Amino acid sequence: MSAWCEQIADDIAQAMATRGAHYGIYVSRTPAGLAKEIGDWAEGHCEQRPFLACTVENMLTALRFALVQIRAQALLASRPDVDVAAIEGQVQRIRTALRRVKTIKTKAGNIRTSADGVTQEADDLRREIDDALATIEEAVRHGGQISS
Repeated sequence: MSAWCEQIADDIAQAMATRGAHYGIYVSRTPAGLAKEIGDWAEGHCEQRPFLACTVENMLTALRFALVQIRAQALLASRPDVDVAAIEGQVQRIRTALRRVKTIKTKAGNIRTSADGVTQEADDLRREIDDALATIEEAVRHGGQISS
């Protein structure tokens, strides 16, 4: 576990202990506030209690996910005839979809970074063209001599 992940787990464990919570949600304004490995969503455990770490964008999903988990646990405790496999299948479906969202966002970020690099290169070339044109214009004004 990275230092950032450990820090998040320590922070949420302390907050949960202070509040007597059984489930925690650690929210960051941006993915930069979470570990790179986390991205914008992760599940974890601290002191045997579950928590989620997410960005503000995912806060409502995290709250709904936590409530579903808590309600499912309560239902399973009170009614042993509940279809545990069906519930777990849907929870796994959510986890898979969240991983796919993370992958898509990572790839989109990489595309943006590459596009920024291409744009920068085009801007550099535009400055090169402008400089060459200015040099030619200056030479034409002064009788055709290009100074280096």
